[in-house]
Amino acid sequence: MVSGPEATARPRPAPSRAKTPPLADLDLHILSLLSRHRVITQNQLAAVTPQVPTRTLRYRCSRLAGQGLLGRTRPYRERGSAPNHLWPTRTGEALACGTRIDELSGKLHGLEARRAELVAEEPEGREPLSDEDLALLVAHVREVIEGGDPPTRKALLQSLVEEIRVVSRSEIYPSFLLPAVRPPQGSVPPPGIEPGSTA
Repeated sequence: MVSGPEATARPRPAPSRAKTPPLADLDLHILSLLSRHRVITQNQLAAVTPQVPTRTLRYRCSRLAGQGLLGRTRPYRERGSAPNHLWPTRTGEALACGTRIDELSGKLHGLEARRAELVAEEPEGREPLSDEDLALLVAHVREVIEGGDPPTRKALLQSLVEEIRVVSRSEIYPSFLLPAVRPPQGSVPPPGIEPGSTA
């Protein structure tokens, strides 16, 4: 037995922190498929990516397995040989999800920018109708909705709804376009509603 400075244990080498080499689009596509489906056979992978030669897929899967991004095994079969079964490792799953999160984040930023544009384009100075005009319009709409035929009702609703803004499932805001033409008054029954003016 040795005592003293010689008895100290050698320090373990630090784990290698080598980064994964850059992955091709095909590698990321394979990892994404595995992430969605959990387990895929080599034959199924070839069937869903017919534009890529089978040999290339086998090489890429072998390379990804060597990098520790996917696991693979060939189960026992009584006769013949079974295809490789592939699944994502935790590292492969993180890479696949990371690229999907980046894509979705980009889409989200685009949608938020479009929403900000739409809010900025909203007209601010709309003049409200007088109480008398509004009462006439309400009476006319009620008459068409209650007693009109289906094509007339549909035309009325299409002419009244200018746009529908959806903020979320619980926040839906229809914008109504009120026509600039007053419905006829007197003994003549109103035949329908004229389209709103564009001027």
